[in-house]
Amino acid sequence: MLPLFVSLQVFFFCLKEPADGCGGETILVKNSELLSKLDPEVVRKFEERQVRYVRCLPDKSNTKYMNWQHVYNTDDREVSRYIF
Repeated sequence: MLPLFVSLQVFFFCLKEPADGCGGETILVKNSELLSKLDPEVVRKFEERQVRYVRCLPDKSNTKYMNWQHVYNTDDREVSRYIF
């Protein structure tokens, strides 16, 4: 089993203040875009150390976190599996 490390802090910065009514959602980065821009040596080290980032998407009955129904814009679990 891989060791689990949890970061307790995330810092945000924006160059331009968002417009009113934006909803407060913040996409940090698309993983595929980030990976393509990383130095291959850095990628190799991540792979060597088996670093993984996992996103947990609970059911909408859990109101504390964003749910998979909202993220994938469906209540159909089979559709969400296909998208993911």
